[in-house]
Amino acid sequence: MFNWVILNLIGFIPVWVWPCIIGMSIAAYIIFSVLTNIPEVAQYRFILLPSCAVVCFVAIFMFGGEGIAAIYKADIKALENKVKIAEEKSRSVNTEIQTVIQYKTVIVTKFKESINKKIEEKKAEINASCKLSDSAISLYNQAVIGSQLGLEK
Repeated sequence: MFNWVILNLIGFIPVWVWPCIIGMSIAAYIIFSVLTNIPEVAQYRFILLPSCAVVCFVAIFMFGGEGIAAIYKADIKALENKVKIAEEKSRSVNTEIQTVIQYKTVIVTKFKESINKKIEEKKAEINASCKLSDSAISLYNQAVIGSQLGLEK
């Protein structure tokens, strides 16, 4: 929660504000140190000097947080660029895979059609003798195994 507050606070305030606050708090500390020699102001010394120091330390802390936030933002940009490059590569690889799958699908359908044609040509021979010839068995095996396509298991 504290990190979220600091990052959002840092996001709305410009970077140059923190060094200005640091410089003004140091200047105020020096001025109040000198002014505490005046009796009317000396009674506020225990409030003014520590508050200047606290403001200075908070500004230093926030300025450091700004540097860390800048590093995080640069890392995020670099990772976003890597993701874009990976997405582009994956798109190109996906198109290559799709073309290979389409090519193999066409080969399989053509092979299936050629086997079906050969079976239709031999249909009369198979039905006439009511027994399977060697050519019918080899056609069946080719269709099942896909040996001509190189698709064996």
